[in-house]
Amino acid sequence: MGIALTLVVAMVVVVTRGGASADGARDGAGGGGGAETGAAAPGSPVAAPTDDGATYVRAARQEAGWLVERSDGSSFTIDPVEDRSAVALGLSPDGRWLSYLQARRPGGPNDLYLLRSDRTEPERVEGVAAAPGFAHRWSTDSRLVLVPAVDGGVAFVDTDATRVSGPTPPGVTGGFVDTDSIGWVRALGEGGTDGLAWVVTGPGLEPGYDVPLAVGAAELAPAGWSGLAVRQASLAPDGSRLAVLLADDGGRARTLLFSAYDGSLVGSGDGSEASLDLSCPPRWVDGRLEVLRQGEPCVIPVG
Repeated sequence: MGIALTLVVAMVVVVTRGGASADGARDGAGGGGGAETGAAAPGSPVAAPTDDGATYVRAARQEAGWLVERSDGSSFTIDPVEDRSAVALGLSPDGRWLSYLQARRPGGPNDLYLLRSDRTEPERVEGVAAAPGFAHRWSTDSRLVLVPAVDGGVAFVDTDATRVSGPTPPGVTGGFVDTDSIGWVRALGEGGTDGLAWVVTGPGLEPGYDVPLAVGAAELAPAGWSGLAVRQASLAPDGSRLAVLLADDGGRARTLLFSAYDGSLVGSGDGSEASLDLSCPPRWVDGRLEVLRQGEPCVIPVG
């Protein structure tokens, strides 16, 4: 029996950073211990650091918005305005960059904003229409941001505003393997009926190597489920494990955990896609992926 597995094939969008835009900020100061705190709407100026060398240390989602903390004790809040919520925050591994998405309209595509830790004006990236609900990825050297796009493609944004080009990516990204390579989950066979593979390419999508993932019909097309689609993939920080999140048309979700070295299946779990929070980066704990559920606190550390 054939496996109805759909894997969106991505296209590379090459972009550079554009200018900032303002949406009517609400600025303020507060906090204790002398730390400076400001609140800002997405794309608006934020409170300045008290130390020019300060870096980001964490971001936490709160009821009033995202609280972003710096190493000098200063902080600010990215405060959603009306329906234009700031979602899917990310911090670069070196702590120098904050990235987040802002909805253009409810349910529509998102703009990507970048804010360096020693600056107060976020910059909107021109030419990116980011997919709602999908967390973006930073490269290990903090130079590139990989953003899933609404057209099923992938946008690469360089903080140095240099261009990245390449052919069509081979599947859904699992993130950066290292500074010189990116991993993708690819469907095998027509319609993905022959399974999945872990494909590693160069930063310009130069061919690297493939690892077939040991998965068959019992895992990809369980009885009573409709056709599965790959929603996300995530590589563990140490590069040893690969998690693939799939969902069917009925909203049921399945997570498969593989060895990134030999492709063996080492674990699986089922749930509801609607209950998962895909806007928060997944957390790896003791070699297992933890995808947050809706309503759970989202805390993003550096690294």
